[in-house]
Amino acid sequence: MDLRAPIAAVLVLLVMSLAGCLIPYPIEERPIEVNYPPYFVKGTLSPSLEDLIEFDPRVDVDGVTFRVVLDDPNTSDQLAFRWFINYNAITGAPITQGVLPPGESGGISYTFEPCTHPSPAVDANGDVIHRMDLFVADRAFLQTQGTPANQRVAAGTGTLQFTWFVRLDDTLCSTRQP
Repeated sequence: MDLRAPIAAVLVLLVMSLAGCLIPYPIEERPIEVNYPPYFVKGTLSPSLEDLIEFDPRVDVDGVTFRVVLDDPNTSDQLAFRWFINYNAITGAPITQGVLPPGESGGISYTFEPCTHPSPAVDANGDVIHRMDLFVADRAFLQTQGTPANQRVAAGTGTLQFTWFVRLDDTLCSTRQP
């Protein structure tokens, strides 16, 4: 019996195995980055969310300025934000909107002049109540064709929302000096 043929076959297999591995190396998976929600820097939120803001147009001639510094633990996230006055999910469009570049914390603000906006709510004293919302997302907002821009975001988006209430006696708006 000729042993050269089996030995040759073993040698061919040995050479082939040295040239390329028959068992592939495991593919190294990249870890999936956890998307942490945006946050505000402590001590930068003004005015406080806990108080009803009493607006007197005779004193607060420039309106009410809302401020906050925002940041995100994920340095690759761009923060998008929208300010809403008396938000309605069906017809509510933002009064203004913007973005903060990835990896940068940033302060944003909006000055609201209550006398220039009609309000859908009146309290027991007949005073007007305005609702001011700031909605922040770490992904782009979703926009459906033909509808006003709103607060909708994709699943998995980190969000942050602030809501303030401003009360005023709207009869005082007419007494304000230009």
